[in-house]
Parts: sequence; structure tokens; C-alpha cells
Amino acid sequence: MKKLIPAVFPIVGYDDLKEPWINIGTAFFINKDGIFVAAAHTFKKDLNGQERTYYAIIDYQKVPITQIFRERADMENQIQPIHKDLYIGRLVLGCENLFFNLDTTDISEGTNLLTEGFARKNYVERAADDQPLMSIDDLYYDSSEEADAASEDDLIVDNKGELLIPEIETAELTEEERDLSRINYSKLNGKYNSAGLEKIFEFSPDGMFINGFRFNYPLFDGEPKGYSGGPISVDGNLIGMLISKDAGISTAHIVERLKENNLSFILVSS
Repeated sequence: MKKLIPAVFPIVGYDDLKEPWINIGTAFFINKDGIFVAAAHTFKKDLNGQERTYYAIIDYQKVPITQIFRERADMENQIQPIHKDLYIGRLVLGCENLFFNLDTTDISEGTNLLTEGFARKNYVERAADDQPLMSIDDLYYDSSEEADAASEDDLIVDNKGELLIPEIETAELTEEERDLSRINYSKLNGKYNSAGLEKIFEFSPDGMFINGFRFNYPLFDGEPKGYSGGPISVDGNLIGMLISKDAGISTAHIVERLKENNLSFILVSS
């Protein structure tokens, strides 16, 4: 069986001293050729204004990134009607990658959303108002004998139909690989709110941006650091990219930029 690279992966930045990774973002593939999308603000400079070196992390290995397109403005400099925070890049991989089909269909308020991402911390999700907070690890990792006995080709599913990710074997990893293995992966459920973005942050200019939408994730009481650039999907199809705790860039805008750069993708209808 051919190995497939997951559709969603982390991006890490290193400073000039190549010390342990400094910041992290999320990215995802949109075709079989290693073309990916991420939030442009992930690729930011250090505190001294110097460029960092960024890599995609695939199987704990650093993969160089080739930039294809970038549009970005600081929050106080964003000008309607387009919110600029989109990055398109390419990875050269030695094997095939999974990817998202793109969906530009209008969706209604209250539609269930799914976001995937990587972060330094384990985000938690409230199961119910009268239930304690649970770790995302509790949802996606099973230490039972059944899970321990599973092979790499098996998919373990819990009683909620969620995939359970086997524990990472770190004994044979290098020190750097072991450090990278501490990046946490999780999925979060939310609800679509409304089309359009208005005043994303307190210091953003007033007015409406037309290339995004609002959503509600009960988890996020602060900015989801590391999750930026993660895919927002409905029924497995991409409907947007996360840029803050309650805002996303629409797939329709991503499609426009992919077309401008003559990049292939698969467009579907819900």
C-alpha cells in the first residue's frame, strides 16, 4: 500500500540561530500536487523584524516551502472589501498527499463545521453544559488493548464515530524529531454564523469584508494560536480557512486566487 501524506499538517518557524521552533501554524493541501493553503500571518518576522525560516513538518521531518502567492496586511491596515491573509505554497514530496475538495456553496446559519489544526497546547471542548472540560487527546487517542494492537493500516473508531489516533512512537526519534512530535493535533466542532467579516479585532478598521464569514466555536475564549490556517469543512469538503477564533476566509476567495495562479483544484457542490 502506498503511503499517503495527510491533508492537514503543521508549519513551524525557526529564527536565525535555528533554535527549537518558535511559532506554529496549520496548512492543508488542495490538490494532489503538493499545493497547499495557509494563513499568511503564520509567516511572520521575528521581534527584530528579521525573516524566519519556515518548514512544513511531515513525519517529524522539515520540508522546505516554495511560496506561490501571498497577500497580507496588518490588522490596522486592512482595507475593505478584501481581508488579506492568504498564503499559497508548494511542497515537493516523495509520495502522494491527500487533499480537500473545495465547496463554494452558500451555507446557512447553524450549519455544523469541523476545523483541524496543530498547536503547542491541547485545546479542550465542552461536552455539555453540565459536563467538565475534556482534553482533545481524550477524543482522539485510545489506550485500550484494541488500540494498542492496531496496525498502521487500521482505523480505530470510538462510539461517536470519531477517528482515534494511535500513540506516537518516539523512542527512535532524534531530539529534534521528538520536540516536533510534541505539536498537538486536534479537531473542533463549531457552527456557521454569517457571511461577511466586520471588525475582526478591536484595532481593525470599521466596515465589511466580503471574502470571509463568521462562526462560533465554544472552545475559543482567546485566539487559537497554531490553528490559524486550518481547514474549515462541512461533510468533508472545504468551505473556508480559519484566521481567528471566530472568522474564516471563504473558499470562494481561495478559488479566485488559485485560478489567478493557474493552480488545479476540485470544486464540488454540497
